[in-house]
Amino acid sequence: MIVSYPCFEFWLLLHFVGFTRKPYAPAGSSSAADLVIKDLCVHSGLEKYDKGADRSIFQLLMARLIEARKIAPKILAEAIASGEMNPSTQLHELLDYFEKLSSPQQVE
Repeated sequence: MIVSYPCFEFWLLLHFVGFTRKPYAPAGSSSAADLVIKDLCVHSGLEKYDKGADRSIFQLLMARLIEARKIAPKILAEAIASGEMNPSTQLHELLDYFEKLSSPQQVE
C-alpha cells in the first residue's frame, strides 16, 4: 500500500513548494485534504484544480518530478523519526518500484 498523509494531493504539492512538513488538520468545514488542495491551487496552472477532474496536470508536474522525488524520501524519513506522518507520502516508492520493473530482470 502506498500512503500519502493527509491525501494524494500532498505529493502534487511537493512538486511546487519543495520540502515542507506543514501539518494539515481539519479546520471549520474544511477537511485536511481540502486545505492541501487550497495550498495547491495557489500555483500557476492549478488555480482550478479539482480532485479527479483535472487531466492536464501531468504536464505541469513533469518539469518538477525529479525534485519532488528527491524531497519526498526526506519528508518521509522525518515523519517516521518524529512519529507524526502528517504530512508525508510514499509515492516516490511507487515510482522507484515502477522503474525497477521497467529494467531488465534476471529470469530464475
